[in-house]
Amino acid sequence: MKIPNCSNAVVEARKVADYLLSLEHPEGESKARFFLGWGFSRRRWQILASALTKHAEENDCSAAIPGKHGTKYVVVGSISAPKGITPPIKTIWIVDDEEQCPRLITAYPES
Repeated sequence: MKIPNCSNAVVEARKVADYLLSLEHPEGESKARFFLGWGFSRRRWQILASALTKHAEENDCSAAIPGKHGTKYVVVGSISAPKGITPPIKTIWIVDDEEQCPRLITAYPES
């Protein structure tokens, strides 16, 4: 099963640049080391945002978790990195009750 409306997925600039690619963010630092290590950069954050959207479109959802504000979707699969490697990652998306488009919550290495 795919995330509903995954072709319209939203990946916010601040989520990528100030969290997933920020070595200064207390919760994002380890994620930043992972993504920066594969060739993504904060200066060109759009490349990671695009790769995350593609990840959601190309991989099936492994879990759908209903919650207070909407349904969260877990997607596990590879991401195309600038260094030509395809490391496995897990992404979490939410489709808010009052919205139609999935929005990225987080992404991290899949062990």
